[in-house]
Amino acid sequence: LLLCSFLEGSSSQIEGGNSQLEQSQKRMLASCEDVKSVSDVDAEAFTSAPWFVAKMRVASYQPREEFNCVEARYTLPPDEFWRSFMGWDLKVNNYAEGDDGTQNEISFCAKISDEPGQLWVGPCIVPAFIFTAIFKTSYWILAYDEEERYAVISTRPKVDTEDGCESREGSGFWIFVRDTNYTNSTYNMAIEAAEDAGMSIDGLTDFYDVDYSSCNRED
Repeated sequence: LLLCSFLEGSSSQIEGGNSQLEQSQKRMLASCEDVKSVSDVDAEAFTSAPWFVAKMRVASYQPREEFNCVEARYTLPPDEFWRSFMGWDLKVNNYAEGDDGTQNEISFCAKISDEPGQLWVGPCIVPAFIFTAIFKTSYWILAYDEEERYAVISTRPKVDTEDGCESREGSGFWIFVRDTNYTNSTYNMAIEAAEDAGMSIDGLTDFYDVDYSSCNRED
C-alpha cells in the first residue's frame, strides 16, 4: 500500500509538473508580440449576416449598463461615395441597449488592412487615406470560424500578463456569435480560440455576458 501510495503520489507530482511546464511554456509564447490576427478571413462571408456579442469587456465608450442586445452589422461594399471618394471598404453599424431600454446606434466606416485580419475603423467623414496614415489598425480578428459561427475581435493587443496578452483596459474585446441563442459549445470554442491566439481570458475582471432577454430592435 505504501508503495502504491508512493507511486500514485509520484505520478501525481509528475503530472502536476508537466501541467505547470505546459502552462509556463504557453505563457512564454503568449507575449503580445506573438499574437497574430487570422490570415484567412473571407470578407464576403464575414459580412454576410449580423454578429451578436456573447461576451465583451467594458469599453470607454460602452459602459456595463449598455451590455444588452449588442450587435454589429457590416456592409460590403458601402455605397459608391464612401468607397470611391472616401476610400472606405465597409460600413459598420453598432447597436446596443441600455438597462433602461434606451436604444443606442452609431455607424462608422472600416478599411481592410494589407495585414490579414486587421481593420481600421473610424468616422466616415474622414477620408480613409488620412485616417490610416495617422492611426495603426484599430481592430484585429484573432479567431474566426464561419461554420462554427463565432469570431474573436480585439483592439490591438498591447498588455502582457503572466497568462497571455490583453487589450488595453477600456479599449474593447469581444466574442462574436451569429445567434443570440448560441450554444455553450460555440462559446467555449471561441474562448479556446482566443487563448490559443495568446490572449489572457481568466484574468479579465471587466469581461461580462451580454443580455438578449428583452431586445427592442425589430429588424
